[in-house]
Order: sequence, then structure tokens, then C-alpha cells
Amino acid sequence: MGKSQPYLQEHIASGAPSNVGHPPPLWGNPQYPPQPHHTQAPSRSFQVAFTSWTTRHISVTEMGPIGSAIYTVDLHTRKPQMIFKLGTADAPYVTVEHRTMKTEVDIHFPGHKITLPIKARLKYKTTFASHALPNAQWTWRSTGAMKFLDFECTDQNSMAVARFKPASTWSMHKMGQMELVGPVANGGPVFDEVMITGIAFAYYVYLTHMGAGGTAAASASAAAAVS
Repeated sequence: MGKSQPYLQEHIASGAPSNVGHPPPLWGNPQYPPQPHHTQAPSRSFQVAFTSWTTRHISVTEMGPIGSAIYTVDLHTRKPQMIFKLGTADAPYVTVEHRTMKTEVDIHFPGHKITLPIKARLKYKTTFASHALPNAQWTWRSTGAMKFLDFECTDQNSMAVARFKPASTWSMHKMGQMELVGPVANGGPVFDEVMITGIAFAYYVYLTHMGAGGTAAASASAAAAVS
């Protein structure tokens, strides 16, 4: 057990397959219970923002003095609803499609696909198997029933690895902030997997919320017209 932590860190950073049958917590001392995200200092933080008033593009940049571009995302009303590009490159890297008849999101990474089955009652939640880290499982979920665009990602041991927080002041340009903790922040396939699934999940909830708001407004207007 003593060398499992650096062993996993090395494999997470490199994207190499893990030979661990069922991995212990991916970070932190496995002898202690996992800490909630709010007690952990984020390893890296990223701003997620719309870059046009039409909300047809998203930029993901690392927060700090340099502000490096991580992804740019083109948004569409038809499939694929999201096209991720690396940095400032123009070539598509990952595409995201919203299923029509199911509350599911298909994310097409290079060489494989991850499907997010989304449950939406009082809170939004999705759980899926990791492709980048065999035998691992990620869960994105709302942190509270009344918290819009506030999500936490945990592994199969309930260890927090990431959080998406909404912008402190609402505007059509600001969407939120992504925070990564532990080895997942080091880069590589696991980094892309957590970042992209989190942004895709948040955007799906954003569209659902905007659609519900529009439907409610239309219903209220119709009711007022009848009265």
C-alpha cells in the first residue's frame, strides 16, 4: 500500500493502463476517510465562459497571470451540440451529442465514446466508467437541490476530484469555474476526461434550465393573455 499513491499518480499523468484490480482512493491517504471538496485547495482552476453574445462559443482558460487556453468549444443546436478543440487549434478534438429520446449525452473522444446517463429529479447526477483509468468510476452531481450549475465530481470511493462552480455574478458571458484537485490536474487522458465530461454535463444542465425557464415564461404569457 505504501507505493500505491505515487504509482497511481504516475499512471494518471501518463495515461498508461493501471494493473491494479480495484484501485484504492486515487489521492489522499487510503487509511483516512475522503475529505469533502471544500476542505481541499484546488490544484488548478479554469474559467469557463461564453465568448460571444450569441452564446455559440465557449472558452476554457487556466486562471492565473498567463491564462493559457485549454479548450475552445463551438456550440450548435443540432448534433454535434458541442465541438471541443485543443487550445487555439481549429481541428475538432472531442464532439458531444445530446440524445433526442433519452436524457443521455454521448461524448466522442479520439478512439472511444463515453455516455453520460443523466438523472434529474431534485438534483442532477451522472455516473460513468472511466476509459482513461481502468476500473475507476466518476460521478458528477449537483451539490444542492437549489444550487444552479454547482457540481462536484467524485471517484468510486467518494473522493472529490473536481468541482464546477457557477459564476459569482450572473451574465450571458460568464458560465463558471472548474477546479481540479490531486493527480487528475496533472494533465493527460484523465485530465481531459474529467474536464470535458464536467463541462458537457454543466452545459446540458444549463440548456435544460434555460429551456425550462423559457417554457415557464411562455406559459405565464399565455395565461396572462387569456385572462
